[in-house]
Amino acid sequence: MNSLSFYLDVDLTGPLDLPALVERVQAARGRPLRIVELPQLAETKELSGLWMARDSEDIILHASSDSELHRDQFVLHELAHMILGHDEIARPVEGTSFPGADEGSPVRTLCSISRDDQHEIAAELLADKLAGEIRQGARRRSSFLAIFGR
Repeated sequence: MNSLSFYLDVDLTGPLDLPALVERVQAARGRPLRIVELPQLAETKELSGLWMARDSEDIILHASSDSELHRDQFVLHELAHMILGHDEIARPVEGTSFPGADEGSPVRTLCSISRDDQHEIAAELLADKLAGEIRQGARRRSSFLAIFGR
């Protein structure tokens, strides 16, 4: 995973699954991260996830999906934006209300629906690599348990 330059110092070694990655990103950013399913995003057909960087917390909103892998990919993509430091280029959004967000607290977000945007491409590349690491780790754990039990 060294082909991308990371802004956040997140430990991506050792056993990796989505909850562990979320914990590591929270620790690196020094604030809580909430992940909220927002079914309305699936209706847009253009936006499957959104990361809101607030002063006190991060919120990932993601579309609904029948596939757990698909939902995880939405979240991994937004986590990748965090790891790559894309909040440094995010712009403030004012006067917009999002479910689960307290009123009056400033929000910064990257909101691009262009698949050709360099930041979107980098985030998707990292998300794919993270997903591969998580799948590979799950296969190793599954093989170990099949042979040795707990």
